Order: sequence, then C-alpha cells, then structure tokens
Amino acid sequence: MEYHLIPILLCLCMVGSDAAISSSCMLTMYWNTKLPNTAMPLAIKNSLPTGAATAWTSSFAKEFQSLNSVIIYRHNATENEFHDNSGVSLFFKPAALHKGNADGMTLRLSTPANGPVFMPRTESEKIPFSSREMPRILHRFSVEPDSDEAREMKKTIKECEEPAVKGEVMQCATSLESMIDFAKSTLQGKKIRAVSTETVAGETSCFQNYTVSGVEKVNEEGDGVMVCHKQSYGYAVFHCHKSETTDAFEVSLVGVNGAQVKAAAVCHKDTSGWNRNHLAFQVLKVKQGSEPVCHFHPENHVVWYAKNWETYIPNITF
Repeated sequence: MEYHLIPILLCLCMVGSDAAISSSCMLTMYWNTKLPNTAMPLAIKNSLPTGAATAWTSSFAKEFQSLNSVIIYRHNATENEFHDNSGVSLFFKPAALHKGNADGMTLRLSTPANGPVFMPRTESEKIPFSSREMPRILHRFSVEPDSDEAREMKKTIKECEEPAVKGEVMQCATSLESMIDFAKSTLQGKKIRAVSTETVAGETSCFQNYTVSGVEKVNEEGDGVMVCHKQSYGYAVFHCHKSETTDAFEVSLVGVNGAQVKAAAVCHKDTSGWNRNHLAFQVLKVKQGSEPVCHFHPENHVVWYAKNWETYIPNITF
C-alpha cells in the first residue's frame, strides 16, 4: 500500500465518530494532500481540534497576545513591553548565532498556552472577520464587549487589517487550509517545509540561560521566508507574512537545567519598513534599516521556507 494513502484511509474510518476527531482528520488529510513531503510542526498539531490547545479565556488572553505583538514589525513598543523579558529576550544580533554562545541567551520560549484550535475553512468563512462587524463577532463567541477577550479580538483584527510593511506580503489565515494555500502561493510552489520551536527534553517554562549547541540555516538563498504568528482570538488565527530578505535558522539550545530546545529563528536583513520605535531597535540599540535583526519564535509560531528535498514524512495526527 502507498504510504500516502494511510492517513486518508484512517481518516475515512473516523469520520462521523467524533466531531473533533473528524475535523482534525480532515485538516490533516488536507495538509498531506497539499504538502505531501512536509512534516507537520508541533505548533500546527497543537492547534488541531484534538491537539494540546487551551480554551481561550481572559486568564491568558493578554499575555498570549503581548508575546505575539512584539514581533509584528509595524508595532510601536510600549513601556510595559520594554520591561517584559518575555519579548525583550527574543531579539539578538546575527553574531550570536554560533556554537558555544551563551551571551544574551536568557530565554523562555514556551508559551503560556497553545491557545484556541482551528476551525475548518467551511466554518470560519461563515464568521465575519472585520472591525466593522465586531458586535456580531463578539455575539457569535459570547464575549462581553468590555472584556479582555473583546479587547484582544479587536486588536487582532486591527493588526490584520493594517497594510504589510515594505517588502512583505501579508495575510491573516483564519483556517489551516488558508495558511497552507498562502504558503504555497507565496513560496512559489516549490517544495515547502514548516518548523516551529519545540522542546526536545526537559523543562522550559521558566527563564533560564541557554547555550547554542548548533545552528543550521534552512532556507534556500533568495527564496525568502514566511512566518505565521498565532493570535489571541476565539479560534486559531495566524498572522502570516513573507519577506524576500529574511533567512530562517534552526538553533539547538541547551539550558542550564539540561533542557534541550530546537528553536526556530529568523534574521531580517532589511528593517527599513519597520516601525522606527519597534522593540527590537530599542533592545539591540540599532536604528531602523541600519543592520540585520534576528529573533527567536515562541512555540506557537510557524516558520515556512522552500527547500529542495525529497523525503516523504507521513502526517498521521488525530
């Protein structure tokens, strides 16, 4: 039997048995159909209806969004963000990417929660996603207008409605199918890989110092990179943007407690289109557009890139 038929046959057996299992199965099948040579990263698996996602409530909505906002390049840094190590510690200069480096590597890469799960595109497309429709959206998710959840939903939609920065294409994916289609179209139909920051071993929920044990540049030169940041919303929404002047890396880190992390990182070679008051410039003490800026990605972000590879890795995730 062909390996690519295994997930499809398993999926067909499970349809109708449980709504969450059925949805996860169909989303996995869509991934395997569109990306047959691409392993599904943990950030995506955890956002499937049967993944390790967490109910979206006010208890973590603000913390969840604040960690994502600091990586939105139009974002104007706030005083609170400058004093929040969760965001500040993500940024570094390219010179830090070498084996044995421990300088400035005090990090917490695990996220407060995985957040909400994907809706199938057939469902998400029926729900408005516009600042003009906020009353309807809040009513649909039974969210009080003055709640933290409402404020974070409004912020997510506002950021999605803003134009892309210079040199980038941007889209907010309201379903896994939309994210896959956007990745394929922006990465020009080449073989595609997707990665996310993942804990290999040990405890990573607290701040600790890490040492770089390995660095691999993963994208083909000149092909650019697409990154999708999970947003604070009533269901899984990812803010995706692709740049031709970005390189992607997989960085192996070892913590002082022995924890091992395979971290997704990117280096932006052109920051001239960013907000001049972006947190990265203040942390690294560099000026807008003057030199490359690098940062790690939290566990719930996905880095996409083109790669010439042939190995098939079947995704069987329910």
